[in-house]
Amino acid sequence: MARERTYIAEAIVLRRSDFQEADRRLTLLTPDRGRLNVIAKGVRRPASRMAGHLELFTLAKVFVVRRRSLDLVVQAETVQTFPELRTDLNRLPYAYQAVETAHILVEEEVEAHAEFILLVKALSALAVTTALPLVLVAYKLQLLATLGYQAQLQECARCGNALSEDGNRARPDSGGVVCAPCGGVTGSPIAVRAIKCLRWLAQEPLQTVERLQVDPATTTQLEETADTFVRYVAEQDLKTTPFLERMRALKTQS
Repeated sequence: MARERTYIAEAIVLRRSDFQEADRRLTLLTPDRGRLNVIAKGVRRPASRMAGHLELFTLAKVFVVRRRSLDLVVQAETVQTFPELRTDLNRLPYAYQAVETAHILVEEEVEAHAEFILLVKALSALAVTTALPLVLVAYKLQLLATLGYQAQLQECARCGNALSEDGNRARPDSGGVVCAPCGGVTGSPIAVRAIKCLRWLAQEPLQTVERLQVDPATTTQLEETADTFVRYVAEQDLKTTPFLERMRALKTQS
């Protein structure tokens, strides 16, 4: 059966870069086709009607023509925008990291309905929340679980026994948190308080995670643990982390 020559898809713009004189190369996340790399023809021209519909973080409906190389977006219509994510410098780096996490974890040309819906919820929550780090941690944990990499946080991921009162370690190579006897000297130490928070964030709706009261030290441990699991599965670092850290430093200095 021949492939259809055109298709329509809802899509979130994950990345964009200039291409040739007036085009843009876009990376999109779609529910039916997963991650896609496409070209938006002529979108950089002043008279382009598509430009405003294909901004970073935008949820749009796109009309796409298949080609032998990169598919071509010929029409786009905005479904939902998250303007706060582009104009609020406190929110911007968290949004960048949310879409980067999707970019490095979701495969190309595979069904990704749950992953798509989760990213929409993450961007919606990041646009309004007062607990940006917690939303991002919850999103990363839940995205990993959706992809089949749910971290074992209830008991030792190695021996199955109850976790220790102290000495537990985050071990993505073991699939979660391990107790003191199993952890040895490898892995990242993690406090019981942080483990309990991770359990809650892994299943709580993203829009309500700000109800969790967490001190700064625990928040840092939560972020580092979530990043450790993402890094292990993706086999690469999050490139937006330095940007996120710089923006935090600027906020602290102001």
